[in-house]
Amino acid sequence: MAAYYRWKSFEENEDRPEKPRRYGVTEMRGPHYSVLSQNLLQEIFESMGQFVDGLKFSGGSNSLIPKSFIKQAIEMAHEHGVYVSTGDWAEHMLRSGPSAFKDYVEECKQLGFDTIELNANSLEVPEETLLRYVRLIKNGGLRAKPMFAVKFNKSDIPGRNRAFGSYVVPEPRSSDSLRADIIAKVIGRLGIEKTMFEASDGKLAEWFIKRYGPNVNLYVDHSQIMDLECLRGRHLGKDHQSVLSSSYFLF
Repeated sequence: MAAYYRWKSFEENEDRPEKPRRYGVTEMRGPHYSVLSQNLLQEIFESMGQFVDGLKFSGGSNSLIPKSFIKQAIEMAHEHGVYVSTGDWAEHMLRSGPSAFKDYVEECKQLGFDTIELNANSLEVPEETLLRYVRLIKNGGLRAKPMFAVKFNKSDIPGRNRAFGSYVVPEPRSSDSLRADIIAKVIGRLGIEKTMFEASDGKLAEWFIKRYGPNVNLYVDHSQIMDLECLRGRHLGKDHQSVLSSSYFLF
């Protein structure tokens, strides 16, 4: 494995730190979109753990999975220096009242979660209320991760691909067809270190890295981890097909 990936190392890229990283973060999508067994998680962490910074239990999947599995998966992630986040489930708990949300935060802490996600769009609460939830999470010893998406009218949605609500026009397209103005404003206001974007496929991942460099934080499916790390590599140049193999095409 080490010989095969000799072309890329963190030492070669002085701008990309080793774990734990504040930027150049790769967060991996966990159960919900696909079933991840403990064996598969173990294989991913053992073979690509140095490239994985976070694991997210997407879409409230942690509410359906046995707690014993969650605890074991979280312990496995922590052994490989991977933080673990809930998906957008907190808003469902808030419907039962503040006390239910406090219980949810405590349960997440007991299970070993590091981060609780708050879906700002689904919550639909004033900013001060959202900040109160953030403080409650932080007081519980966990990190809060607000998530938001940009809403469009149906007539404005030309395709299915998106990056946190920023839709991509079907082929043919230019590099600016992915609402680059909105993404630039978010990064300009918050900075690279405090933002993370969902890259639903390899094309979006490549767009983000070409535009903002290898230090952009991305949330991807577990099947994209190695391809994403190849894209982050400093010696690939414009044509990275020689590294990814001829069967991998982005355009």
